[in-house]
Amino acid sequence: MSLGDLDPQSGLDIQILGRGNYKPSLLDENGLKLIQIEYRTNSEKTWIAGQKKVIAYIKAIPEEATRDMLMATYSSWDDPLSIALGKSGNKHYLDDLALQLEKMGFYGKAATYSE
Repeated sequence: MSLGDLDPQSGLDIQILGRGNYKPSLLDENGLKLIQIEYRTNSEKTWIAGQKKVIAYIKAIPEEATRDMLMATYSSWDDPLSIALGKSGNKHYLDDLALQLEKMGFYGKAATYSE
């Protein structure tokens, strides 16, 4: 089963988890929108720039939209240089931010989609 097999009209939040060094784009071409993202990079410089990009993005969206968002940036030996944003039920789509992070060199680790 792939994202293309899912009906975007179903109203379900769909979570996709990446494994290992899999480097997918989290953007979907079938009408589903990102409401939660988790990205990773191999570059500390990119990770720091990505954190700044996410903070600027949050500051630029309406305050009521940020109430449903959680942000985490972390790095540990088993999960290096990661950024996570959003939560299930989030009403603000994150596709624009995802595209910006991917252009910076981040790759997808996990995502939650909604219609």
